[in-house]
Amino acid sequence: MSNPTQQAILAAVQSFVKRHGGPSRYEAEVERIEGLGARVRVRAQGITPALVYLKRRGQSWEALALGTAFKPEFFRKHGLPSTLGLPGKSLAPSAGGDSFQRSGTGPM
Repeated sequence: MSNPTQQAILAAVQSFVKRHGGPSRYEAEVERIEGLGARVRVRAQGITPALVYLKRRGQSWEALALGTAFKPEFFRKHGLPSTLGLPGKSLAPSAGGDSFQRSGTGPM
């Protein structure tokens, strides 16, 4: 069972993905929380796994981007620790950046 912080993070991911038209079924796992940032892995059937990065804003969490590869500039721009990312790795071949890979908003 997840703790209140993880629940808040997952709720922010759910809202973000729904707002961007993702599928209705997916699995999301909070992989890391560091400082004011968090990383969540999102998996949906038939779709490349992706990461969502979030930033704490007061008592809530804001999802910033969902994608398969993030450049160091992304972390600097959003004030996230670079150690929150996966340096030198991506989940799928990509040009990098903050691209959106479709994902969903509910259990698979």
